[in-house]
Amino acid sequence: MKRKHFKTEKLALLIITIIASLLRVIKLDTYPPALYSDEVAQGYNAYSVLTTGLDEYGTWLPVSFRSFGDWKPPLPTYFMVPTIAVFGLNEYGIRISSALFGIGSVLLTYLLTKLLCKDSAVALVAAGILTISPWHIVQSRAAMLVSGELFFLLLALLAFFKGLTVKKWWIVSAVSWALVIYSYYAGRLIVPLILLFLFISFRKQILAAKTRLAVPVIAAFALLLPLGFALLNQPDVLFGRAKTVSVFYDQGVALTVWDLIAQDGNEMLPLMAQFFHNKPYHYVIDIVRRFFQYFDGRFLFLTGDKQLPFQIPNMGILYLVEAPLLLIGIRELVMKHKRIRSLLLFWIAVSVLPAALTFVTPASNRTFTMVVPFSILTALGIMALINKFNKSSISFFLVTALSAGYLFSFSNFFYQYTQVLPKQHADRWHFGYQELYRYLKSEEDQYKVIAISAKTSVPYIFLLYHYQMPPSEAIDAIDRNFVTDEFGFEHVNQVGKYRFPRHFAWEKDGVKLPAHSLLVLTPEEMAGSSAREKKQIYYPNGAIAFRIYEIE
Repeated sequence: MKRKHFKTEKLALLIITIIASLLRVIKLDTYPPALYSDEVAQGYNAYSVLTTGLDEYGTWLPVSFRSFGDWKPPLPTYFMVPTIAVFGLNEYGIRISSALFGIGSVLLTYLLTKLLCKDSAVALVAAGILTISPWHIVQSRAAMLVSGELFFLLLALLAFFKGLTVKKWWIVSAVSWALVIYSYYAGRLIVPLILLFLFISFRKQILAAKTRLAVPVIAAFALLLPLGFALLNQPDVLFGRAKTVSVFYDQGVALTVWDLIAQDGNEMLPLMAQFFHNKPYHYVIDIVRRFFQYFDGRFLFLTGDKQLPFQIPNMGILYLVEAPLLLIGIRELVMKHKRIRSLLLFWIAVSVLPAALTFVTPASNRTFTMVVPFSILTALGIMALINKFNKSSISFFLVTALSAGYLFSFSNFFYQYTQVLPKQHADRWHFGYQELYRYLKSEEDQYKVIAISAKTSVPYIFLLYHYQMPPSEAIDAIDRNFVTDEFGFEHVNQVGKYRFPRHFAWEKDGVKLPAHSLLVLTPEEMAGSSAREKKQIYYPNGAIAFRIYEIE
């Protein structure tokens, strides 16, 4: 009987893995509809490392990629090096590693859930939920840093719990914790907090085996040493442009506080007014407010992400059918799974904390690590319902209703993701640069200067990518502006004959263009009378992406 159950379980896991693979790998060059600027930046830098050992700045094997001045964590880029070597510098070469991490996360979710819950049915359901999760599919199919972070976090947790009985696993755990830190900014706050939680929760077992901790600790320390040295030279490598997206960066806070103090100054003592109106109080209230935005039903089930590239049209990051299941799962966790209750709740809280410290909230990519505990909670809810009505006459209808609900929800997601998003919202993914640069390449020999507005994106990186410019040439050809903008980004002024005005105005920039130049503008930008419109680049919905002018 046990052998038959084992075979059934493995068959179910195989089916889940196949479905997860198909949903994350098929047509990576089509969905999402174009490569986003961050994907292109990682891909070109991986190509540069592959061919020269240097990044686009000429730095040898950096521990943080400066990129647009946001100092991207290195691991996602380095994992693209072998895939670009195999597939080339294209959508598959750039995105396949993220997809593979997504597939691996499904398997690790099954293994971790089974280990924690001691229930293979819950583990299979949790893995199945993650397999068809819109949140997980979207992030796995795009090379946006977070897929690797989740994979190594799951591996670190799985290896830690296995290490409680077989200590050799702690070496795997230690290495994985270090790799989380190299994968995404949020991991640099999440990892120490989870490690502190695990130490407090399992301190007896850990201290009893302290002689076995030397190798794991040394391994993690050795891996993190390059980051430490880089941090001494450039503090921004730790959290990238976090200081400019942080709630603490808001320069209007001081003015708001003083305004409130002035308003209350006539009604209470100045000291009392300062006690009730001060920056620490304001920041705490703002962070708490942003923290709870991530548990707003509208974000989770209805409208989704505020960051447009990650927003699925007309739906949330979770299926609406999962709302009651999630609530039942939380009740089940609190009432019957006390052994893992604190872990899952802390996991969710610590996943949200780094994101709550930024002013762009809610953001599904910054809280991606909580997709797994949400899947586990939903699985607990499903299994609680099935077990409760297992022997009743409504069990068949319950399973049918759940299956129908998920089938409808997934069908809607599939339609929104493959039909609505690429046709109506391709602009969110910087669609149009491929056609633009294909045309400019065919025309460039006829013109002295080609100016491309940098209003909506980072056009220089698309030039390097689409022209597949040899990195050794690009390093010398790029004229950079190292002054950061209000969002913490750095910009490129020029690459060869290509110029990239950031705030284009004809009176300021257009008059500087010589005769026989090309000018590329967004539809909102205006060209002067000496510019003749030559071509238009369109989005799939018929809207204009770029207007190309010839300066006569």
